[in-house]
Amino acid sequence: WAQVRKPGADMVKLVSFESTMTLTGLNADERIRIRPSQQLDVVLGLIAQMPGVKVAKTVENYKDVATRLNVPSEAFAKIAKDLWENRGKSVVIAGGLTTETENSVHLQIAVNMLNSMLGNDGVTIDHAGGYNHHQGSTSALIGLINDMEAGKVQTLIINGVNPVYNSPHRDRFVAASAKVPMVISTANSNDETASIANYVLPSGTSFEAWGDYEFVPGVYSIQQPTIRPLHKTRSFEESLLLWTQGSAKAPARAKGAKDYYEYVRGQWRGVYSKASGGKSFDDFWNATLQNGVVDTVGNRGAGGGPSFSGAVHIDEIKKGVDAPYELALYTKSHIGDGDMANVSFIQELPDPVTKIVWENYLNVSPAAAKREKLREGDVVTLTVGKNKIEVPVHVQPGMHDNVVSLAIGFGRTRAGKVANKLGVDAFKVAVGDDKRAIYSGLAASFKKSGGWVDLACTQGHHQLEGRPHVVETTLTNYMKNPASGKHEHHVFSIWPEHQYNGHKWAMSVDLNACTGCSACVMACNMENNVPVVGKAYILQGREMHWIRIDRYYKGTPDNPQAVFEPMMCQHCENAPCETVCPVLATVHSEEGLNEMVYNRCVGTRYCANNCPYKVRRFNWFNYSKREAPLHMALNPDVTVRSRGVMEKCSFCVQRIRAGTNKAKDEKRKLADGDIKTACQQTCPTDAIVFGDLADPNSQVAKMHKDARAFSVLQELNTVPRVRYLSRVRNTETSMPNILMDDKKELEKHMHHEGGHA
Repeated sequence: WAQVRKPGADMVKLVSFESTMTLTGLNADERIRIRPSQQLDVVLGLIAQMPGVKVAKTVENYKDVATRLNVPSEAFAKIAKDLWENRGKSVVIAGGLTTETENSVHLQIAVNMLNSMLGNDGVTIDHAGGYNHHQGSTSALIGLINDMEAGKVQTLIINGVNPVYNSPHRDRFVAASAKVPMVISTANSNDETASIANYVLPSGTSFEAWGDYEFVPGVYSIQQPTIRPLHKTRSFEESLLLWTQGSAKAPARAKGAKDYYEYVRGQWRGVYSKASGGKSFDDFWNATLQNGVVDTVGNRGAGGGPSFSGAVHIDEIKKGVDAPYELALYTKSHIGDGDMANVSFIQELPDPVTKIVWENYLNVSPAAAKREKLREGDVVTLTVGKNKIEVPVHVQPGMHDNVVSLAIGFGRTRAGKVANKLGVDAFKVAVGDDKRAIYSGLAASFKKSGGWVDLACTQGHHQLEGRPHVVETTLTNYMKNPASGKHEHHVFSIWPEHQYNGHKWAMSVDLNACTGCSACVMACNMENNVPVVGKAYILQGREMHWIRIDRYYKGTPDNPQAVFEPMMCQHCENAPCETVCPVLATVHSEEGLNEMVYNRCVGTRYCANNCPYKVRRFNWFNYSKREAPLHMALNPDVTVRSRGVMEKCSFCVQRIRAGTNKAKDEKRKLADGDIKTACQQTCPTDAIVFGDLADPNSQVAKMHKDARAFSVLQELNTVPRVRYLSRVRNTETSMPNILMDDKKELEKHMHHEGGHA
């Protein structure tokens, strides 16, 4: 994503047709709202508008689909034109883990057809590769249920899945499993599925066991244990090996292996024969343990494959849902299907779109909220067929006015003390028939139940209000002037400049690469022992995150754009916090860091009041007490803070010290890239860069001098050490940076009088 979004003539354009607001939609250059049941109509409409391509008359009827879908005809035609003019340089993708509708098979066929028409086969689409994960299917689960009901299964071993919770076929599964004489679960907790097993044999974590993977054909990876087993557990693979030792059908390698480590080594002799490089097996094995991955294929181009020749059977296509609202179930990027719901760090990570923590909610559009007289947090009864659940409402800009959406992964009953009864169980309203599970495009209705829930939102204001602290421009304007969109201010100071004789640490964030995923927030939490405070204190604005991702809407409430801006301590040259601390707890280091001396801090919080970036956190309580074995997760290189001190980003000073000491021990100069902050190391798009400004050849020094570089709130002359590169959109014009349409009405719906937000 980051590589193809570099501003320039080759910068790609992203168009998203979607129903609920997603991270993909927020990052799209153009976003068009549709109902879930209209996805196939969109693809057929694009096929019908491909110039020079002869299509069946039934498909040709979809040429006017834009009018029928109530989307801008000019924009739809422009998208089709852009695709045709960029044949072999585009890709069309449809669907996800929870976008199954009644037309899903036809949708994928139509997408394959469109990609073939566009010449994408073997160019942007690799037919030879493909990932080996997510090989399970609903049809396979239904087949298992049928076999259990027929008494064909004598022993059922369940590993790594939880169908009693996360499947719409769970009632049938529970009833059918009662007919199985032996049910074994290897879950690490007594979850919903483990509760129906005869035996629960915990398998431990992947950090405690040997294993291996083949992610894509020919690419192998070793999993080696990094810690000793925390409890008396045994890996699932070790159990299988022991259970099959006495069987005549056991593989030869299994019979000769004394443990799973020996079995894995035996398996890897096959990989060794393909990629030994002339080494002995032991040398090859040790090198693999160090490198982690072996690629036996090497340089591979996109697999060719024939053009798609399937057919969409128009007469089988299900027509649109005849209901005022369609329900779309979706997965939050960090909660997923609920497997990790009992991890408090994950529950307190703000949703990248809504910024709400600790529960799920029914997303409705501002127009729908106005129509149904709903406020943020109102509890409604959601009805899908015969199933009903009660869920609070969140008013979400960008939602289709006839679509409501709800995240799965909540409402667990046997997850643990963190997740039990947290949120509502969305799988109760998913639909399962004899062939598939349907999660989207479901006819739904809802009405107020009279209750209200205070949703915990970590961002209190969602608009830029004309302020330029996030800079963005269009690609057209950027090509004319790379500095377009910036607002430079003439500033002066009575303070002398700081002089640095050594290092001068700084950071740069490329807003064009940042997707708002929040991986950096979680990395910072883990690295710096940032505590979890819980929903009650989030509602009081006491979250402890050292880095946050600000998300601002612009445009109109019905279909806004968004900009993301990671915000951490800016380590200002003229730091306002330093001048007001009465005990010199926050000071400027000789390397340019704004440091916190915890032992001096007496908790006046003057510094937080004086910080224009609002990045300082005060720990009101002693959050450092951890139950065993959670205390082992604390980073020993970072001070565990007791109550009553101010916390904030330190540029991972412990990593700075470790890197400089290592270079000193090796009697060499510190090289650019030797030190990576936790957020930088974890960012999947390399949007964050840290380094030494005193080195003019460092990457961060070059980014600070980039034409797109700007400082947030430059007019205050705090001289931040963090500079951002402006966001560039591949569009002709830019939306205004305020939600113009009925702004007061929108604010009234999005914020309840009693809510923290």
